[in-house]
Amino acid sequence: MNLQVHDFVINNKIKKKYICINQGGNNISPKISWNIVSGTVSYALILEDPDAVIKGTFIHWYIPYIDNDIQKINKLNHNINLKKSYKNSSKKKIKLIQGKNSLNKIGYHGPCAPNKVNHNYTFFIYSLDGKLSIDNSIISIKDHSDFERILKKNNINILDKDSKSFKYSYMNYI
Repeated sequence: MNLQVHDFVINNKIKKKYICINQGGNNISPKISWNIVSGTVSYALILEDPDAVIKGTFIHWYIPYIDNDIQKINKLNHNINLKKSYKNSSKKKIKLIQGKNSLNKIGYHGPCAPNKVNHNYTFFIYSLDGKLSIDNSIISIKDHSDFERILKKNNINILDKDSKSFKYSYMNYI
C-alpha cells in the first residue's frame, strides 16, 4: 500500500505542529497518503503508541471508515465529528468517519511522550473488502489487534495493510 506520512519527521525529529498542545505543538494531523488497492471497499487508519504507561496502548487517531476512492488525508481537523464530510486542501469532498482516541475524544491527538522517555508511534493503514457498520461498538478500540478482531467478527477481510513507525520523546521536535 506504500503508506507515506509526509513531512512528519525530519532528521529523526517530529515537526512541532504535529505534537500535542501540552508540549507546545499545534496538534495538527499530518498529511498521509497510500496507494489505491484494487477491490477495496473501504480503508481504515490507526495511530497508536504501545509504550504508554498509564493506559497501555494509547490510540492517538482512529478512522474506522475512509471511502475507497480516497488516497490521502491532509490536516484533518480534530473537531470533525462522526459521520461528517471534510474538504481537504484541494477542496475535494471526501467521506470518512473518525472514532475516539484514548482521551475519549473524536479525532487526532499528536504525540505527547513524557520528558526523556522514547515512545514508538505507529501509523497503520488497512485496505478492506467491506464497510463496518458504524455504531458505538466500534467507535473506540484498544489497539490495532482489537480493530482486526472487530473486522473478523464482522466478516471483513484485510486485502492489504501497511505501517510506519516513528520514535518521539518530549523536546525531540523541530
